[in-house]
Amino acid sequence: MTWWEITTWAIIADVAVWWAIWIALEYFWLSAETVIIMSVLLALDFFFWVLNVYIKDRKNLSSTLAWQGLWKKMTRRCLPFLVVAICRGAWLNDMSYLASVVCGIIIISEGYSILGHIYSINSKEGSELPEIDALEALIQRLAKLFKWAIDSKTKDKEE
Repeated sequence: MTWWEITTWAIIADVAVWWAIWIALEYFWLSAETVIIMSVLLALDFFFWVLNVYIKDRKNLSSTLAWQGLWKKMTRRCLPFLVVAICRGAWLNDMSYLASVVCGIIIISEGYSILGHIYSINSKEGSELPEIDALEALIQRLAKLFKWAIDSKTKDKEE
């Protein structure tokens, strides 16, 4: 294979990958900008968390703890896609606003967490911002919404 053929196939592969990403984002009612912002904030939150633990108490920083934190971040990253997949699979039409709300809450939650880590790093010993678990509240609300959808679907079948 010549360098021209390799380059051509590489360009075709790159275009195919970006096209597949665009199709996936369209399917999940998400904008690329929102997904990028959410991903960057999740990565920054993880970085500042590690930095905060390293500065405050190096003995408690371990690879196990870091992996647990990383997996928690990855599950947050999957939440909007999971919500949309559930909505599409249950034929709940035009729930694009729900995907935007979920992403918005995750973005705000991650931003607050980053600010908390920066505050903790730069403050006196033991000073931290009050903990706000927006993700737990979001998951509880989503569970109620899906329960309502299940109840309404089963009531339609009974009647």
